[in-house]
Amino acid sequence: MVQNKRDKQQEERFGDPVVEMQQCSALHMNEKLAEKRLEILFTYNEPDETEYFVWCKGDVFGVQKNKKVHIQWNKEYLHKEGSPMTCEWLLKTQYNKNTLGAWCMFNSD
Repeated sequence: MVQNKRDKQQEERFGDPVVEMQQCSALHMNEKLAEKRLEILFTYNEPDETEYFVWCKGDVFGVQKNKKVHIQWNKEYLHKEGSPMTCEWLLKTQYNKNTLGAWCMFNSD
């Protein structure tokens, strides 16, 4: 139910109703973040140039000391040319926000 509401709001470019379920502050960039599931907000363009926002889900499998994490993305979020594994910045200032590049821990509820 929450996921359906969230999908509808994403389509309408409204906020994320799951924000209240997040912890107040970002996790520290250390090995405790490894093997956690998270989401990052990206934009994608359709062939007709329509831009849309998508919260992409993936699993952290490595953490660097410079606020970068290695992520294995869920297959449903990959483009044809996209890599199933990428290295992404996780800035504390972008934690639990609703802007491009924002990130949060994945809640399956």
